[in-house]
Amino acid sequence: MSAPRQEWALDFASDVTAAGQRFRVLGVIDSFTRQAHVLEAATSFPSRRLTRELECAIAVHGKPQAILCDNGPK
Repeated sequence: MSAPRQEWALDFASDVTAAGQRFRVLGVIDSFTRQAHVLEAATSFPSRRLTRELECAIAVHGKPQAILCDNGPK
């Protein structure tokens, strides 16, 4: 990457609270600047919510040329 907005990386992290409730964190990060455009925690992320979060990030930061998403297990 040689400039901002060339590629955003999208990924989920998950964990469990001390009370035993599972949650996930959606992270969308500019691969060049390493700026987090989205860090959102929730118990679930239906596709409409993911779309809404991406649309909000694009409205604020501009549209990236590509979005990279690694669907494999970590």
